[in-house]
Amino acid sequence: MNQDILLCQITSQNNKEDNFCVALLKKDTKNGSLQINSFIKCNMLFTADKKQIARKICKINKNKYLQVFNKIREIIR
Repeated sequence: MNQDILLCQITSQNNKEDNFCVALLKKDTKNGSLQINSFIKCNMLFTADKKQIARKICKINKNKYLQVFNKIREIIR
């Protein structure tokens, strides 16, 4: 049985004109950390089977999660 999950691309590069990015700072993470501040590209969604995920580096905190969720919802509307 497949267990697909929805993922967003995370990158250290940001195009200043890209209104779909949400800044992801090291302080926005828990249960681990990023090596550098990054950007979540909310318009770059993809799915993967949970079995394809080798490991979790960190999690984002609730406030950042809600910010990303709301940005995706804004894009879909």
